[in-house]
Amino acid sequence: MMNRLSLFYDISGRVTKTPKYKDFFSVGGIIIPTIEEDKARQVLSIGLPKWKVATTDSLSIIKESIKDFHVDCTVVTFNKSSPEYDKFCTEGHDQHQKLASFAKGKVGFAKPGTVMRYLAFGRCSSASVGTYLRVKGRPTILDPNGYSILYLKVVCDSDIQGEENQRAFIECWKRWSSNNKLRNSLQIKPYIESVDFKTEQEEPLILIPDYIAGSVQFMSSSKYSHENLSAKVIKDFVTSLIDSKALFIDNFDFNEEFPDLTSAFSGAQGARAH
Repeated sequence: MMNRLSLFYDISGRVTKTPKYKDFFSVGGIIIPTIEEDKARQVLSIGLPKWKVATTDSLSIIKESIKDFHVDCTVVTFNKSSPEYDKFCTEGHDQHQKLASFAKGKVGFAKPGTVMRYLAFGRCSSASVGTYLRVKGRPTILDPNGYSILYLKVVCDSDIQGEENQRAFIECWKRWSSNNKLRNSLQIKPYIESVDFKTEQEEPLILIPDYIAGSVQFMSSSKYSHENLSAKVIKDFVTSLIDSKALFIDNFDFNEEFPDLTSAFSGAQGARAH
């Protein structure tokens, strides 16, 4: 298996609680061998429309690119209609208010919507990397201690905005790389080469997670319609990817608790005071 992989992620739907988008949001993730990245980017750098105004032609180009460049796709759908989701948002709002009071300034990284995005990208990346390794096996290049070396480049759409929020997200990846189950369970040592935030215009490869997340989101919710694509065309696109084992879908019934940020922050403040 290749030991250099590029990961791209995008969110479809509204993460926050709004009446129109109450039921689901989805995260699309792809893994492509880094060696294939430039060739795939060149094919997609032709001004393709985003998912919301996709055409049958652009859908076909995305599908062929997934096949030609050995792209492994994952979509995680998040069910927002559970009581746990409401509780997460309520507790997150309360904690954000307290943290803002403690810090006497902006703490956007603690907003429930931002924490939800961290969690959503994290779950999709875990699912995509885990599925990829189960299918492909361990990387073949080993370090002196016998661990497989795995280099990862991560690019997310600009759903996480603001320098402070992006720094916190990058820190999450760094902590994961040094403390994860891959080392003990699979003898794989991951290294994060970079974490970037880009739009589809800046990085055409984000169009693939945009399309797969949008397609699965469309099929998961009764509230969506598409300007150019019929329900059958979208369903056939998703089904063909599943049948070819290019797409894995994880339907997640939300059951996460908002992390206790206030006690950690106040504890750190107290330690600095002494």
